[in-house]
Amino acid sequence: MKRICASGALTALALLAGVAPVGTSASAASAASAAPAAPAPDPYSYAGVLKAAPKGLDQGVGGVLQISDPLLHSPKDQVTNEISIVRGDNESLVEVGYRKFRTGGPTLMVGRWAGGNFLDTDKFRTTHKTNRPDMRLDRYVGKKVRFAVQHRKNAWWVWFDNAWLGYYPDSLWQGRFTSGDTTHWYGEVFSPARPPLSQMGNGRHARDTRAEAIDGMCQYDTVRCVPIKGGVRNETSPRYYSLQYAGGSSQRHGGTGAAGPGRCARPVGGAIGTKWRAIGGFESRLRCPLAPSKPTPGRKGYYQHFQGGSLYWSPASGAHPVQGAIRTKWASLGWERGRLGFPTSDERKTTGARAGERHGVRVRQTFQGGVLIWDSHTRRVTEARGR
Repeated sequence: MKRICASGALTALALLAGVAPVGTSASAASAASAAPAAPAPDPYSYAGVLKAAPKGLDQGVGGVLQISDPLLHSPKDQVTNEISIVRGDNESLVEVGYRKFRTGGPTLMVGRWAGGNFLDTDKFRTTHKTNRPDMRLDRYVGKKVRFAVQHRKNAWWVWFDNAWLGYYPDSLWQGRFTSGDTTHWYGEVFSPARPPLSQMGNGRHARDTRAEAIDGMCQYDTVRCVPIKGGVRNETSPRYYSLQYAGGSSQRHGGTGAAGPGRCARPVGGAIGTKWRAIGGFESRLRCPLAPSKPTPGRKGYYQHFQGGSLYWSPASGAHPVQGAIRTKWASLGWERGRLGFPTSDERKTTGARAGERHGVRVRQTFQGGVLIWDSHTRRVTEARGR
């Protein structure tokens, strides 16, 4: 996992102040500030704020992060919203936030760097009774949650929500990382696809007041976290992921990548395309296709996989989307080749329940060979015969 280059961050801070960084001539600094910005190094995109940590405010970093469930273009993509404190050129670093990577939803991310190597949660000592690194954060989606990293009691302690989560002891850095020189607050997208097609945050660009936010950005002294002013913008791919920052302690960031409305990278045609457009196209839960449509095994119909699910069509059943937990269950039963066959309806949501069942939301979808029902209380999918 890559992180914003600390030396590059400090160079940006020095140039902003009109001062040549250490080891750089004034003429070179002037030329660097006048030169056009270099393109973001593939395959990472950032949108956030960084600030030098002066002596006295170098003991940690904090912020109130909004949790989102971004749509990913492929299993290789990763999206984070995080804060970090750094010393040197990524030589030493502790970070916390949320991450979505090869999971059905966001997870709690905790990580560290030592000697320039990313070591993730290695040797992290969890102290909370129930919260753990990598736990799912589905119930926090859409909410703003307090995160912090603070140096105290000979360790870097990590705060999540309303309590300490655990710590990395100073001994992991041989006692040489007890303060930082730079603090970061940012959204990040890792995507081998160029241009990137995954969402950052909730998919809304920063100009939208509903875009993913980080509020209360602050730097720790030995006791409290002091709100920052005058952070440096770090927006590497503004065409795809934008940043709104006015110089205080709050920011918004996000975007759709290159897959904006009407700009999906792959075409959606035929009966599947007609259905996709009817349910909202890019703005639907399906979002953009991951691959062209293909005939099903046995050539009884066609299917196309999307970022948010799949569309299946056959002459007998018509075209219908299959998504979420119902799709997972259907896939486990053999897709359209299994006993359920092709879907014959879209999902239908009902509230309440029949006598003897728990009340709540139930999502029902019919297939040629039966029905799949998802229950909001059990969060399980069950199979029923008939329609």
